[in-house]
Amino acid sequence: MQTVLFFTLVCPMSLRKTAKVAGFLLGLHILQVLPVYAQTAPDFSGASSKIDLDQPISPLGNRVDAFSKQTEKRGAALTVIVQARPNLTPEEQQQLQKLGVDPVAAAKSGATVTNASPQLINKLSGLNSVIRIVDPRLRKLGNAVAAQAVAPRKRGTLTKVSVEILLNDNLSDSQIEQLASFGVDPKKIVFNRASGNIDATKLEALANLDFVKRIDQPTSEVPFGTTKGQPLSKVNNLLGVSLLQKQGLEGKGIRVAIIDGGFDIKDANLNAKPQIMHTETFNSGEESDGKADVSAGDLIGVTHGTSCATIIHSIAPKAELALLAVGGKTGDVLNAINRAMDLKVDVISISMGTSVPTDSFLRSDGPLAREIQEKVTRKGIALIVAAGNEADSLVFTPDGSRQLPWKKGKNWVMIDPTGKKYVLFAWPKSVSEITLFAAWDDQYDPDLARTTDLGLYVFGDKDFKAISDEDQLGNALPRETISLARPNSKYFGQPGVVSVPNSTSLVTAKDYDVYGIAIFDNRANGGMQGKGVRLGIVGNGSSGQFNPKSISSISSLSASAYALSADTIVVGAVNLNDDNTFKIESYSGRGPQMDGTIRPDVVAPTNFSGTAFDKRGTVFNGTSAATPYVSGLVALLRGQNPSLTIPEIKALLKKTTADLGDRGLDNIYGAGVIQPLSIFKK
Repeated sequence: MQTVLFFTLVCPMSLRKTAKVAGFLLGLHILQVLPVYAQTAPDFSGASSKIDLDQPISPLGNRVDAFSKQTEKRGAALTVIVQARPNLTPEEQQQLQKLGVDPVAAAKSGATVTNASPQLINKLSGLNSVIRIVDPRLRKLGNAVAAQAVAPRKRGTLTKVSVEILLNDNLSDSQIEQLASFGVDPKKIVFNRASGNIDATKLEALANLDFVKRIDQPTSEVPFGTTKGQPLSKVNNLLGVSLLQKQGLEGKGIRVAIIDGGFDIKDANLNAKPQIMHTETFNSGEESDGKADVSAGDLIGVTHGTSCATIIHSIAPKAELALLAVGGKTGDVLNAINRAMDLKVDVISISMGTSVPTDSFLRSDGPLAREIQEKVTRKGIALIVAAGNEADSLVFTPDGSRQLPWKKGKNWVMIDPTGKKYVLFAWPKSVSEITLFAAWDDQYDPDLARTTDLGLYVFGDKDFKAISDEDQLGNALPRETISLARPNSKYFGQPGVVSVPNSTSLVTAKDYDVYGIAIFDNRANGGMQGKGVRLGIVGNGSSGQFNPKSISSISSLSASAYALSADTIVVGAVNLNDDNTFKIESYSGRGPQMDGTIRPDVVAPTNFSGTAFDKRGTVFNGTSAATPYVSGLVALLRGQNPSLTIPEIKALLKKTTADLGDRGLDNIYGAGVIQPLSIFKK
C-alpha cells in the first residue's frame, strides 16, 4: 500500500543568492517580475500514454500509517476518525457496521472509533468506501506540521517548527498566558492569528486548546528582478502629477505606511527628502530592534521597498512615511498592518502577496478578509495592494461540474477541457523548486462545515511523485499544495518538500521534465457540483515557463487574503508605450475572485527608472511598482478631502479612470488606467 504524503510550499530562492529571505512554505511574494528565460519548447507527444491514475492510494494520515504496521504488537490500540464517501450503498454501510464504524457519521464528517487495532485499521483502509483514517489529536494541524509533530526524534532533542496559529476572537488574559507558555509572543497576536517557533513535541497540546482553531505553516516572501522602463519623472509629467503638485497637492499632514522587505534610507532618492516618521522591522522568530532594515547592501528586498517609497514620495512629497520592514511571513505583514493602525496612518501600501492561496484567497468573505475590512478599511485607512504577477503561471477552471463517473473509489475532476482527467506540464531544468496548488470555492472558516474534500496529485511515469490530501472535512482550508525540489535544490530533503530526480521517462525535450497533475474528489457526488477550481504552477519567480497543456487560462488573480477585502483597492500593471498609450502587462493578476468580484479595481503604470533599481542596472516593474503609484495619489486625495470614506475613495478612483479593454469594468484592466487630473476635477 502506498503511503499518502503531505506537503506545503517551497519558497524558491536559487536565482536570487543575495536576497534576504527566511523560511519557505506558501510563498509570499514581493510583487515584481523576473524575466522569462528562453527554453527549448517541450514536446508532450507520447507522454499521455504513460499516465496511470488507477493506482492504490493509502487513506492513512500521519501517525495512523505508522501505527498500522504494528501488527505484531499485542494490544496495540489507537483512537481514529474514519471518513467515508457520501451516498454509501447498503452493502458498503453493512461492511462498515461489521467493523464497528457508524456509516452515517463516517459519510458526514467522520466516525470516531476507539481502541482500533492495526488489523482493524488495515481492513478499513482496504475498503473503497473509506476516504481517510486520521488521528483526531492531529486534526487541527496542517499535514506538514503534523508530520513534524509525530516525527521520531532522539530523547532530549528539541525541534522548533515555524507555524501560524488561527485563534478564536477576543481571547482572555488567561488564554493569552497559555499561548505564551508554548512560546507564542503575545505582541504578535493580531487579526486572530499568531506566529512563532513552537517545540514540535508541544504542537499536539497546543492544538488541543479549545480556543485554537488551526495550526499551519506560514507563508514566506520571494523578491524578484527586472529589465527596461520609463523615467518616473516622465510618467509623473505625462499624467499631470507635477501639475497637481504646483497647485499645492503634496500630501501634507498625511501618513503613509509602506510594508515591504526592507528600506535603505540612505538611498539618494530618499535621503533627507521624505519625512520619515517611523521605521520598524517585523521578523517572525527574531527579536525586533525597533528599526527598519536600513542597510545599504544590494539586497533586492531593500531595493524593492526603497523603490516603493521613492514612488510615493515622488507623488506626495510632503506625506510622512512609516517604513515597516517585514521578514516575509504573513504574520509579519499582519503585525505591520497592526502597527500602521497604531501609528494612525491614512494609507497602507503593500506591494507583496502570495501566489499560493491563503485562507481567503478566492473570496472577499473569508475570515481574514472580513477582519481587514472591519478593523482597517472601515476605520478609515485606505489599503492599497498589488494584484500579483502570476497571470501566466496560474490557471483556472470555472465549472466544477465537469466530472468523470465514479471509478475505483476516486472521482477525478475534469480539469482539462479536452476531456482528460489530468494535465501535463513542463518543468524547466533551470528551475530547481516548484509549487503546485489547487484551491476551490467553499467555506473558509474552520468553524463552518464544508461539503468538499479534494486531493492533488503529481505523477511521472506510472507512479505518483507526490500527493497532497488535507482533511477538508476536518477543518483544513479548501486548498491543496505540493512542493517539489530537485536534488541540487536548496530545499532538497527539507520537511514538507518532495525531492524528485533530475529526469523522468516522461522527458521529451532536453531542457524540461514533463509531469502530470490531477485533482480528485474524495466525496464524489458531494459538494463540488457547480463550483470552480483554481490550479496553479509557480516556481522561482519564473512565470509562464511551465506550459500547462490544454488548460483554460481564464482567471489567475494572485493576491493575498488581505487584498480581497471588499474595500481594499487592488492594483494591476500597465506598460506605457512609446506612443503614450497603455497596455496590460501579461503577468498582471486578473480576476474575477471566486465570489464573482471583479479584480483588479484599477491599473497603473509600471516599469520605472529613477528608483533604487537603477543601481542594479534595471528598472522597477511588476504590480509592485504600480501599487505605490496609486498609493501616492490616494495620499494626495486624503490630504485634499479628509472626510472621504474608503468606499468613496475607491468609487472615485474607478469613476475617473480611462477605460481600457472591454467596455466598462473587466477582469483585466478593472475600471481602467488611473487618471490623476480627472480624480481631482471631481
